[in-house]
Amino acid sequence: MRNKAYFLLNFLCLTFGLTCAVIASLYILNIFRYDKFHKNYDRLYQIEAIVTFFNRDRFLKEPLSASLVENINANVPEIEAITRVVPDGLNFISGDRSFTEEGIYADDNFLDIFSFPLVYGAISNAISET
Repeated sequence: MRNKAYFLLNFLCLTFGLTCAVIASLYILNIFRYDKFHKNYDRLYQIEAIVTFFNRDRFLKEPLSASLVENINANVPEIEAITRVVPDGLNFISGDRSFTEEGIYADDNFLDIFSFPLVYGAISNAISET
């Protein structure tokens, strides 16, 4: 205990290193377990569209447009089904009252592709019912 500063520095560095290793391990496990509970997880893929402007600025566009879905269905026969999922909030106004509803909006074939368990109801009419 003669070198208390050296001991404290070593202890803090070891703690920081172990914490980083645990967080990295948890992150990697999450990546490898992502969506593995779906029955056809080995056939699920995510499409990302990168939009390029005339000035060569590029950005990732998460919600796919309807024309892109039609184009992919027409030109890529290997794809069996496509669904779009968009997390968004919508403002509803009725007279002088308004409210915002946050949610995840998806195409009507979402539950045909993914096998999320339902609390109640049937998959065949889950999205069409309000």
